[in-house]
Amino acid sequence: MPLGTTHLLEGQLKLTDANIELRTPDGGRWRLHMSRRARELAGRTVRLQGTRVGFDELEVDWIGDA
Repeated sequence: MPLGTTHLLEGQLKLTDANIELRTPDGGRWRLHMSRRARELAGRTVRLQGTRVGFDELEVDWIGDA
């Protein structure tokens, strides 16, 4: 998957010591670049759209409950 590609994903939002992560049902993990809204969605299953900016990093365009 090249940088700059858009992804529509669903999974559980987790807060770690260093990152906000999306953990997908297939075992994938994405580090997310997003606003503080993540704290209120932590622990929930979400759907998001984002642009790939690194190996395992997404810049989130939008996010909401799945």
